[in-house]
Amino acid sequence: VLQNIFMVVSTGLRNHDYIMAHNLTFKRIGVYVWLLLTIIGLVVTFIKVLDKRSNWFLVRTCGWAFFVVLLASSTVNWNRFITTYNIEACKRNNTTLDVGYLVNLDYSNIPEMVEMIGTIEGEKADWFERDLYRKIRYFTKDYEGTTWRSWSLQKQRVYDFLKNRQQEQEFRAFFERNADVELYSWLGGRY
Repeated sequence: VLQNIFMVVSTGLRNHDYIMAHNLTFKRIGVYVWLLLTIIGLVVTFIKVLDKRSNWFLVRTCGWAFFVVLLASSTVNWNRFITTYNIEACKRNNTTLDVGYLVNLDYSNIPEMVEMIGTIEGEKADWFERDLYRKIRYFTKDYEGTTWRSWSLQKQRVYDFLKNRQQEQEFRAFFERNADVELYSWLGGRY
């Protein structure tokens, strides 16, 4: 059990190094979740052996641990968390931000991405603005067709943010610069 815990800690440290070097992603968060569940499983196995508990104890306890971790992780808006973390980490470490990854996350990170308009330089700037424009247009088109059955507070907050930003000159200029961008080319032919 101790050797396995050592392997879990070693893997956690390597995952931390990857995050420091290449930013946070869903898979790297998944590694931490898996490692947490592995540690819980190892501790429960140690208790089972030490106290001579049944296999049912092991299955039941690990099942509840899985359920609690799954429930707790569902309360976090991971897209916004990843976006905010990566932006701050790149500012702090003076490294390159993978805007391609962030633009391809779901709509909930649109407010953070809009705040980055004008901060990306070089060849990535045009690409970033075009893809962000498509993402915003697709989201607003989808949201305006939303019925009460598919309404969510998250979508409402993003939509309200975009409506409030429409009055700002810089945001209007962003839309004017990208008015000729085809909306559906970003979707990869899904529709």
